[in-house]
Amino acid sequence: MVSDIIASCYPFPFTIGHGHDVNCSLLAGDRIYSYEEAKISQVMHDSCSRFPERALFLGLRQFGIAPRDVMHWVWGVPNQVNVAAALEFFYSLMKCESYQALSEQGRVHFVSHHKAHAYLAIMTSPFADGCFLTLDGGGDEAQYTDSTWGVFEDRRIVSSESSKGGHGLTLFHGYVCELVGYLNFADHGKLMGLASYAEPPEELCKELRRYLVADHDGMNFRLSLERPGQSTVSAKRIRIDAYDQYKTLHQPNPPAELVELTKFYPAHQVAAAGQRVFEDCLCEIAATLVRRTGKKNLVLCGGAFHNVCANRRIHELGCANVFVPMGVGDEGVSLGAAFSLLAEKKGASSSAYSYLTPFLGPQFSDEEVRRLVQEYGLLCRHFESEEEQCRFVARSLADGQIVGWFQGRAELGPRALGARSVLADPRALKSKARLNQLLKRRDWFMPFAPAVLEGYEEAYLESYTRSPYMTMAFRATEKAKREIPAGIHVDGTCRPNCVSRATNRKFYRLIEEFMALAGVPAVLNTSFNRHGIPTIASPRQAFEHLAEGAVDLLAIERFVVFPSPGREAQPGVILDERVFLAFESIKPILKAWARGDEVREAVRRCEPEIVRGLGLEWTAGELRFLGHVFRREQVGESAEELLQACRGALEAQAGLVAGLSAGPLRR
Repeated sequence: MVSDIIASCYPFPFTIGHGHDVNCSLLAGDRIYSYEEAKISQVMHDSCSRFPERALFLGLRQFGIAPRDVMHWVWGVPNQVNVAAALEFFYSLMKCESYQALSEQGRVHFVSHHKAHAYLAIMTSPFADGCFLTLDGGGDEAQYTDSTWGVFEDRRIVSSESSKGGHGLTLFHGYVCELVGYLNFADHGKLMGLASYAEPPEELCKELRRYLVADHDGMNFRLSLERPGQSTVSAKRIRIDAYDQYKTLHQPNPPAELVELTKFYPAHQVAAAGQRVFEDCLCEIAATLVRRTGKKNLVLCGGAFHNVCANRRIHELGCANVFVPMGVGDEGVSLGAAFSLLAEKKGASSSAYSYLTPFLGPQFSDEEVRRLVQEYGLLCRHFESEEEQCRFVARSLADGQIVGWFQGRAELGPRALGARSVLADPRALKSKARLNQLLKRRDWFMPFAPAVLEGYEEAYLESYTRSPYMTMAFRATEKAKREIPAGIHVDGTCRPNCVSRATNRKFYRLIEEFMALAGVPAVLNTSFNRHGIPTIASPRQAFEHLAEGAVDLLAIERFVVFPSPGREAQPGVILDERVFLAFESIKPILKAWARGDEVREAVRRCEPEIVRGLGLEWTAGELRFLGHVFRREQVGESAEELLQACRGALEAQAGLVAGLSAGPLRR
C-alpha cells in the first residue's frame, strides 16, 4: 500500500560537504530497493552528485510508483544549509506535496550518520539482542564522529556512546596508505592487499603503536600525528572516462614523523606493520565492548569494517558471535536510516530482514538486452533454458575464458556477489595474474575471491561462520590451497562469497555446472568493472567492457554475447609477482641514495626481501634502470603509472627481464 512506502536518501540534498557514496533506498511493504549513484554515474565514490537522482528514479521505476506516492522521506542530517529552502526545491522538483505540508504531517525524518550504520547491521543481523560498534573516518559534516558503540535489545538501540572527531584508527590506516604511495580514504583495500606480502617487522609495529593513545576507557584510539599541511591538487590525474574527485584533489601527504620512521623499509613491510597495528587496536576495542556489555553477539558497521582481515581477527577472538552487513560503508547509510525509522518509529522488531538479500538494485529485461545486441551488431546466442546457458558458461570457464556475468537485480555495495561479476577458473593461478595485469589493469597484488557453493564452506575455510556478503576473510584449508589456488591470497586467507540457492539460484546453478566439469564447487569472482570506475550498472556498460576486451564473453540475462572479430581480449605479457616485489624492495635503497643518505640501513632491511623474492644478485645496470624508474616516480607519477612504465620497460629490454627472475616471466 502507498502508506507503507519509505524513501531514504543520503546525504541531505544540496548540503555543504562531501557526502561521498551517494545512495538511496525504497521500502514498500516487503519490497526493498537500495543502490548507489556512483555505479550509474561511473564516478568513483560519487561525491559530485547532490542527491542520488538517477538511483532514486531507477527504484521508482522498479516499483512502478512516483515520488508523490512516498509516505515517509528519510534524510541524512543536514549541515550548513537552509533546510526548508533545499527541501521546498527538492519536493517541487519531484512534484510532491510541499515541504511544509509533509513536515507538518510528520512525514520528513532525519537520521544521523552512525545511527544509520548501526541500524543497518542490527536489522540485517541474525541477532535480536547484542552490542554494536561503528567506526569510520569521521562520519560526515553534520555528525563529525568516528565511532559509536552500545547495546541493542529486540533490534532497537537502548544505549549508545560516541567518540567525536575523525582523528583515530581509520586515519592512522589512511596515513599508512600514504606512506606506501596510496591515498587515505580511497585506497585502504590496497594497503590490506599489499600487507600480506610481508611479515610485519616487530620493531616497526612497536614504533607505530606509540602514536595511538587509547581513550574513552579503551573504546577508541586517538592519533597523535598531524599532516605537514595540505597536499596539492593534481589536475593531470583527471581521467574523463574514470573520474575520481578525491584522487584529483589530494596527493599522498603523510606526517613527517612517519616518513622518517619508515624510510628504510620496503612498502610491503610498512603496509604489513600498519595493518597489524590497526587490527590489534580494533580487536582490543571489540573485546572491551563485549566484556563491558556482557553481550555475546556483536555487529560491526562503518567504512573501517571493509577491512576483511580485521573482521577475521575479531571473529577469531572467540569472545562473541560476529556479524558484518553488506553495504558496510556509506553506500549503506540510506538503507540503515530507513531501518532506523522502522525500528524506532514504527516498532518493527521482527527478524524479517535477517540476512537480507544483497540483490536490491535495478534489473533489466531480455528485450532491453536484445535491442543492444542489435545496436552493436554483435554475435550472440539466446538460451531458452537457464540450465543450458549455465552449462555453456561453465564450459567456457573450464576452458580458461574470462566471463562477464550480468544477471538479475544488482548488488548493494562494492562486493560482487554473483549479479555484476567477472568470473574465471579458480584452479589456475594465471587467472589472477591475467585479471589483474591485463583485463582489470589494477595493482598486481590485489586478491580475488572465490564464490563457493553453500554447504562446501567448511571444506575450504577454517573457523567458518556464516558470511554471505564477502565481508570477512577466513584462513583457507590445505584442500582449498590445492584446488582453488587463484582464490587464495599469498597469506593463505580468502574472502569468500558463499552462494545460496535460495538467494541466487542461477549463480548457484552455474557453479554446480562448473563443479560437474572441473571437480571444484567454486569459481573465481571479482567485480564487473575495469580499473578506476565503480562496478557497472547498465547493460550498455557491460557491452562496452566486452568491446574493450575486459572479458572474453558476456553472459547477460539469457544471452551470451561474443566480441566482434579482431576485438577479442589479447593474451599479452604477464609479469611474475616477484618482479613487482623486487621493485618494492629496492625502492628504499634508491630513495636513500637519492637523498644522499647512508644506504647501508636500507640495504640491511631490504636485501633479505630481494633475495627471498628473486633469488638473484642485482647488477649495476639493473640498479641504474630501477633508479631511472624511481626518478619518474619522484616527479609525481602515480603508482599505477609507475607500474605501467616498469612493465613497458621490462618488455622492451629482454635481457633485463631474464636477469630479474629466477624463472620465466612470460605465461
